[in-house]
Amino acid sequence: MHKLVKALPSEADVLQEIARKSKMYWGYDDEYMKKWKHDQLLTPSFISHNPVFALKDGEDIVGFFAFDLNFNPIDLKHFWIDPKFTRAGVGKALFSHVFEFLVSIEFTEFQVTVEPNATGFYTKMGGKVIGEISRPELEQTYPVMLIQIRKPNQSNPTDS
Repeated sequence: MHKLVKALPSEADVLQEIARKSKMYWGYDDEYMKKWKHDQLLTPSFISHNPVFALKDGEDIVGFFAFDLNFNPIDLKHFWIDPKFTRAGVGKALFSHVFEFLVSIEFTEFQVTVEPNATGFYTKMGGKVIGEISRPELEQTYPVMLIQIRKPNQSNPTDS
C-alpha cells in the first residue's frame, strides 16, 4: 500500500538517487549524465522550503514530486519514479496526489518542463505544450507543458 508523505530534508540523497536513476532509465550515456545536474537541486534546504512529497511503499520511497511556488503558473520542478516501479501505475498514482495537493492550496494549473521521453505521459495527464526550453550544454530541448486542474464536476485524466 502506497502512502504520500512530506519528504524530509534528511531524504535529499535518496531523492537525488531516484531522480538520477529515473533520468538514466531513458538511456542517457555517462557523458550526458555528468552534465545533467537537475538532481542536485534537491538539497535539504530545498526540501525544507518547498512542497516536496514522497510516495512510500512501507519505508521505501517509490517516487516523489516537488513544486516551486515562486512561478506563475507554479512549476512542477521534480516528478520522478524509481525505475523499478515504472509502468506499474505508480506514476499515475503519484500524479493524482499532485492534483490533490494543488486543489488543497487552491491552484488551478501548473507548468512543467518535461523530460522529452516522458511527453506522452504528461499529455495523458492533460498537459498541453506551451513552449520549450533549450539546454545547449545538454544538446537538448525540453517541452514546457501547462496542465490545468479540472473543476470538481469534471474528471481528471488520472480518474480513468
